[in-house]
Amino acid sequence: MRLPPFHLHRPRSISEAVALAAEHGDSAQFIAGGTDLLQHLKNRIYTPDHVISLQRLPGLRDITPTRIGALATLSDIADHASIGARLPALVECINVIASPIIRTTATLGGNLLVDTRCYFVNQSFEWRLSKGACLKSEGDDCLVVPNPDTCYATFSADTPALLMCWDASVHLAGPDGERDVPVHEFYRPDGIVRHVKQPGEIITWIDIPESAQQLHSGYAKLRIRDAFDYPELGVAAALSLDGDGSVKTLKLAFCAVETTPMRLDSQVAPLIGQPLTDEIIASFCAGLPKQLQPYRNTALPPGYRQQMTAVFAKRLLMRLRDEATNSVHSRVTV
Repeated sequence: MRLPPFHLHRPRSISEAVALAAEHGDSAQFIAGGTDLLQHLKNRIYTPDHVISLQRLPGLRDITPTRIGALATLSDIADHASIGARLPALVECINVIASPIIRTTATLGGNLLVDTRCYFVNQSFEWRLSKGACLKSEGDDCLVVPNPDTCYATFSADTPALLMCWDASVHLAGPDGERDVPVHEFYRPDGIVRHVKQPGEIITWIDIPESAQQLHSGYAKLRIRDAFDYPELGVAAALSLDGDGSVKTLKLAFCAVETTPMRLDSQVAPLIGQPLTDEIIASFCAGLPKQLQPYRNTALPPGYRQQMTAVFAKRLLMRLRDEATNSVHSRVTV
């Protein structure tokens, strides 16, 4: 499929990019790596008159364990020695995103902004017309949960769940200045209005607290194929234990089960101060399917995805518990 015609702009500064977005308004789209946006342009889901490339913006590719530029590619982040040494869970997460070729182009900022997906909309223009278009494309109603107000397309990015567990924040620059938004407050429960970023704003970098380096963290992903596919379910967790083996810190977040990634703070609160025995983990995870509601708009049935939240969370929490326990024992021995 061919791309629709558009004017390509290549600004050399953030202020120039923001000014171009303000000038062209709703007829403009930003593009970074383009691995997600170009699919949508080819399918005519979006048809902007102006596309503003961010590739020439300076200073947005730096990579450190506490700040990663939004234009840093996923492969560069995963290959960076300091990330592998201090944030190995981020490497684990990145290495199950898409394919190696795509990761050489896709950016971290772009992954935060990956569009929601649904099999009623992520099709060719001709397919949508034959089926009957939905609220997210040319229609007037959501075809997943019929209504004219809310789109139930599924959140389909991987890194936000892990960044939520670390209390990371997104730095934005726009026509009204700069601001920081915690990742767990960045998303909105609507498949069309997906986040709080305004149309003229740019993600410039992601800040990760230094405390993330002290946590035992991980990410697990359910997908059809072990290469390329978007998540059907993603679960991230970050854990630390006290010297007696009880839970000191625990964050748990899911993606690809609803229209937004979700961090389950209130649900994990009762586990703080408890030992993470196999029985406690199994009991806690058994209740997770009731907290999450997948919809029938991806390849796998929603009931199966819902039950897998318990399976994947249990496996991940037991792995991180064992890692944290071994770390505590090592410190005591020394």
